[in-house]
Amino acid sequence: TSKGQPWYYLTIPKTVNAKLSKEKRGILEKLTEASRYLMARSNCYSSIYRLFMHYLVYGFGCMLISKADEKSGDIIDTYTLRPGTYALGIGRNGRVNKVVRKFAWTAMEILEEFGKEATPKWIKDMAKNRSEKYITVWNLIEPNYTGDLKEFDPVSKACELADNCCYRSIFWVEGGSKDDGTDRHGILGVDGFDINPIIAPRLDCELGDIYGRGLGLDGLDLARGLQSYRFDILKISGDKAQPALVASSEFKEDGLRCGRGAVNYTQMGQQKQGFVLPVLPNPPGIQDTRDCEIIAKAELETLFYIDAFTAMDLFRDNIGKVTATQINYAKAEGMQKLGAMVSNCECEFLNILVNTMWRWAVKAKVAPLDENIIQQITELERQVAPEYVSNIHQARRLAEMNGVQAWMQNVAMAKEIKQDAINDPSDVANFDSINKRVAEILNVPEDCINDEDVVAGFRKTRAKQAQLAQQADMLEKGASAAQKLGNTPITEDRLLAPLARAATGLGGGQ
Repeated sequence: TSKGQPWYYLTIPKTVNAKLSKEKRGILEKLTEASRYLMARSNCYSSIYRLFMHYLVYGFGCMLISKADEKSGDIIDTYTLRPGTYALGIGRNGRVNKVVRKFAWTAMEILEEFGKEATPKWIKDMAKNRSEKYITVWNLIEPNYTGDLKEFDPVSKACELADNCCYRSIFWVEGGSKDDGTDRHGILGVDGFDINPIIAPRLDCELGDIYGRGLGLDGLDLARGLQSYRFDILKISGDKAQPALVASSEFKEDGLRCGRGAVNYTQMGQQKQGFVLPVLPNPPGIQDTRDCEIIAKAELETLFYIDAFTAMDLFRDNIGKVTATQINYAKAEGMQKLGAMVSNCECEFLNILVNTMWRWAVKAKVAPLDENIIQQITELERQVAPEYVSNIHQARRLAEMNGVQAWMQNVAMAKEIKQDAINDPSDVANFDSINKRVAEILNVPEDCINDEDVVAGFRKTRAKQAQLAQQADMLEKGASAAQKLGNTPITEDRLLAPLARAATGLGGGQ
């Protein structure tokens, strides 16, 4: 998605709080706005794109988040690590909590980053000599222990970081020594983080595994096959233009040239009993090779779920030619294939990313957050969770929506077929629950839905109006009957006839 298109909002799950108050809803809306602004203002989106490519192809990736340089005017910096330059480590819960990486800086870059006091003498001498030679720098990011655990970790003791720093970052260079004038054994600097700076999603990873397995590794043989097929097509085209031949040895002395524009020479007037034949009597044709290429490409596209995305975009260019039901079913079919991938991406990637971003927004007091709102957010900290509303997540929700719609259609059909005043098939449908569930699937904002007490008030008013209307109808019918009776002439026959019929029934005709 783009920076301008919202793809998530922060909320409190209904399992924690069934109904959000207006005040809490407003706080969460401001927190969502602040975190989106923070991501859009930084280089986060470009890093997310590269990280997702690594995650999908290799099965793992790593992005680090740190405070930006004050000169840049940004709040945070994000940068994706290049595969092959870092290693990951996991904690007891199986989550990535350690990263060690290697990179190269010049002496001036090290001096600019860590300052004159922390830079070893031999690096400062290189900077004075304007040396452009690159120096290998190592960086380790790992948990920092505080409180009672600090005494069991000598590194935490040596770092002397604040108690709120849950992660530490240590930089050092290869080649440092005690004689460098700083007595730091090549250590350049130590920094601390009160927010986990590591975003390291992994695909198809079991508990205890450090690295995942990406779809690119599964499709590596297919990708090599595609390259081979394209080379074969070029080779076959060349062989057709200048085929490899086997000739009789009788032509060896005379000389023989075969090829485009070539002339075959032989002695004039002399009959030869030799022969010239292709090395391969039935070489593979270009069309056969192209067919194999198409099959390999289709398998590779299936591996990367291309057909699922195609199904969701199938009707984009056919607006007005298909129904909304067809579009919904096509998207739902695509999401059945993408469901496991999307769930893994949410758990390993998006949830950690969004939670980290809104914590950075609170730390930096990004507008529209103020001290009062931040205090209330701190109280809700463990309850806040992201809810995704991007196109791919909406398509997944349509699968649930299709089930509700199909069931309601069956209820309507049953009611039409079986017209029973007592046993109505629609009695089994809880329409209030259905409406709430549909609103939840479609991500309808809570402030667009009336509270239960408001709905109860509407229904009570309508019930009272219906009762008054019924009473008015009864009064009108009674008045009409009285008027009709008053306009009827009273005669002897009209009075005696009912009495006579009653007497006949009681007296047996006497």
